[in-house]
Amino acid sequence: RLVLINGLLDNGKGLSRTGVFRHKHEILCGKTSSFSHQILGFDEKGELTNYGDLLRPSLIQIVSKSTKLINFYDMAGSSKTFIRTTLSTLSNEYLDYLLFVISAKEPITKKTEDFLRFIFSIDLPIITIITKIDLISKEELTKFINDYNETISRLDLGKFTKIIENDKDIGLFSPNMDEKDILLTFLVSNLTWEGGLTLFKNFLSVIPKNSNNTTGKDKQKELDLEKMEFDIQETIYKETNAIVKGIIEDRKSVV
Repeated sequence: RLVLINGLLDNGKGLSRTGVFRHKHEILCGKTSSFSHQILGFDEKGELTNYGDLLRPSLIQIVSKSTKLINFYDMAGSSKTFIRTTLSTLSNEYLDYLLFVISAKEPITKKTEDFLRFIFSIDLPIITIITKIDLISKEELTKFINDYNETISRLDLGKFTKIIENDKDIGLFSPNMDEKDILLTFLVSNLTWEGGLTLFKNFLSVIPKNSNNTTGKDKQKELDLEKMEFDIQETIYKETNAIVKGIIEDRKSVV
């Protein structure tokens, strides 16, 4: 995701992920402990608008040039921050999809199983991103995929993985993200655009909005506006329209 947003491949030492770190301890340990938000823009031809000739476009420029915007919300993945950060973010009523990112270099652990149980309890389509495939052999990757499938089966999650191998798979499965038994999976190396990373980019350019997620719409009808606060953090102007970015808080729950 960060490689797509910034347009810069990783250097094999975690360079790309530094773009999401907000605190010194995150840089030192290599793990996120806070919530962050980035956007990815596509124009009418399906090309990314996040890149410029010399300098990276500003948020305003990306929005102005885009006909489609994808919002990414990065959540803390460590066990110490799971309840405080990840749980609260996943409770967001307006998410359309969940991306479960897992390293092929690390074994599947009890914490992996806990995350799987939790995200599959949420009524949202899930996409798996298996990363760091450049650090292991083909045999090791095959074993990891088999172990992942076995874990999903053992946890009785009612899914089977479908590895996206080409653009034909994207055209076939992207319109059917509401299929309950399919778990779309991308095999990605952040060191090269070839293969999974480009396929994931192409997939994002055509993925539809989750039309079955009506929870947010229903929730909106129930909001008591007199008890809500909207903290405007940024204003983006696109042609004659103004887009405001901020945080909605329910004063009843603020402590």
